Amino acid sequence: MSRVVFIADCLVTQSAGIHYYAFQFIKRFVDLYPAIEVSIIVPERFDKLNVKQIIVPIRKDIPLHYRLRYFTSIPKAVRQISPDLVIEMAHFGPFRIGKKMLTATVIHDLTPVHHPDFHDRASVYAQKLFLPGIIRHSDFIIVNSMTTKSDVMAYADVSPGKIIISHPVLLPELTVLNDKASVDKEEYIVSVGTIEPRKNYITIVKAFEKASTHFPELKYYIVGKKGWKYHDLLDYIDQSPYRERIILKGYLDNDALNALISKAKLFIQGSIYEGFGIPVLFAFKYGIPVLCSDIPALREVGHSAAQYFDPLNVDDCFEKMSTIIKDRSLGEEMAQLSLRRFTEFNTWDLGIEKIIKRLKKGFDQADGHVHL
Repeated sequence: MSRVVFIADCLVTQSAGIHYYAFQFIKRFVDLYPAIEVSIIVPERFDKLNVKQIIVPIRKDIPLHYRLRYFTSIPKAVRQISPDLVIEMAHFGPFRIGKKMLTATVIHDLTPVHHPDFHDRASVYAQKLFLPGIIRHSDFIIVNSMTTKSDVMAYADVSPGKIIISHPVLLPELTVLNDKASVDKEEYIVSVGTIEPRKNYITIVKAFEKASTHFPELKYYIVGKKGWKYHDLLDYIDQSPYRERIILKGYLDNDALNALISKAKLFIQGSIYEGFGIPVLFAFKYGIPVLCSDIPALREVGHSAAQYFDPLNVDDCFEKMSTIIKDRSLGEEMAQLSLRRFTEFNTWDLGIEKIIKRLKKGFDQADGHVHL
């Protein structure tokens, strides 16, 4: 039996896209290959996965201990297990585990590289300092989309063969509500994502303000935790004449999130940069018309099922938003396209299978054996 270890702090320390990607990836890996012994390294117990867990706690009394663990206690824990493959789930490592194990890192996007102004200095500095070496020393790289693969290749001059695409899928148990496009829609639009500059909520809010003069019952829900550099947005909303109709929902659990999205009249994702776009899949699942910013990652997910606007153009967003809301036949057509796109996209991709082939190849080259 072969052994695989996932360094998966993000299962505990995060709650948005990276958390969900890691969860669905590990869950599918375990379901597809039950003969492989899987362990996760986390800072505290994570009960949603039935796998062996190695707890490497974060000590709050030690400055920067969250990151220091990646160079000290986490590699020590990995070496004690002596796995055949180590996968770090959030592009920071693995470090100092020796050359006998295959290593992989998951890169979700290159936002700190392409848009350093969207992040704090510490995050940008850490990426610049460590990411080139992580990419160079990993046996292979796992990415969530063709867009991210292209970005990584351009950034680090990586061979295409070193990169495996494994896009996220929606696990059935997390989307259990009615998935029919005929569900009655209510007078609101919704966006999902951490409140931070990259999500470009300010453009959508300004477009919503313009639309509000035409649709007096319309509301706008923003779902997501406060991340960083969000004060300008909150200040703007506080001063908006439509502030009572712009509702910050914070973090919602899966049931509440699904319930909110399933009855929305329109879903909007206005990001300036993304690696993928998991919330778009949730909207497609429930037959919701989708309006996205015109960027490569969201084009990759939405294809012809969504409509697109210039993320820096408030008027473009307003016009597309208004047209979809008031044109009932267009909304119904987009709802059907959403359901069709979800069926096309939300399949069990070949990324995990390719990882297993890499694992087997590593064994063959070492004259070892893999039993799958």
